[in-house]
Amino acid sequence: MNLVKAFAQRLQEQQQSQNGNGAPQLDPETQQKIISMQALTDSKMEANAKSNAQRTAVRQVQDERKIQRDDQQFQQDMAHKEQEHRLDLAAEAQKSQLEVSKAAKLAEIEVKKSEQQAEKAAKQTNEKSKTKPSAA
Repeated sequence: MNLVKAFAQRLQEQQQSQNGNGAPQLDPETQQKIISMQALTDSKMEANAKSNAQRTAVRQVQDERKIQRDDQQFQQDMAHKEQEHRLDLAAEAQKSQLEVSKAAKLAEIEVKKSEQQAEKAAKQTNEKSKTKPSAA
């Protein structure tokens, strides 16, 4: 298209220079062809410009939609990770509570064993003192 414009411009310059020198002008048919070629070139350029503008607009809309989808996906991922984190914290809290409860039960069992051993030792001491004769 640029070549056609350049050709038309050179032709026009050539005509002007020939007209100034008294050279003959181009015949009307050739001039009409040049004018129609220029009009065709101009319409093609205008169509290309419109087409490019439409493609640019479509790409822009597509890019905006992609950004929105990416943002939604990011928000979903963050919500999912937050929920996982909360569940992990709750599981850790339950685990800790279970360990504390288990330790308390073990301590209670140890206390009962100690009490039983103390009672047994007290009984044995009582029995020994009953079986020993007094030295009076």
